[in-house]
Amino acid sequence: MTDAFKVAILKRESEFPTGLQTATIGVAIPHTDADKVVSPQIGFMRLKQPVMFHQMGDNAEIQVKLIFMLALKHSDDQLKMLQTLMALFQNQEAIDKLEKNHDKN
Repeated sequence: MTDAFKVAILKRESEFPTGLQTATIGVAIPHTDADKVVSPQIGFMRLKQPVMFHQMGDNAEIQVKLIFMLALKHSDDQLKMLQTLMALFQNQEAIDKLEKNHDKN
């Protein structure tokens, strides 16, 4: 990631929130423009304590415990990954596994 990545991701999140309340848990997908990315990667964080995010669409505050931070080089890749994640968020069994798995490998 470039030096501008952190500032850009926080700015984008303040303008276009990425929080999403699933049936059982809050998730967030912070991301920013591809020009702030050196090598593509995805960071996944399962938080012990939830943090507040604003929900996409209505800007309501939600408690988020799962974060998928995207750092992708191409906007097409970003769109495909967002679609994949949205499908994942609708799969309750997968969400339960992500929330409860404590394996550090």
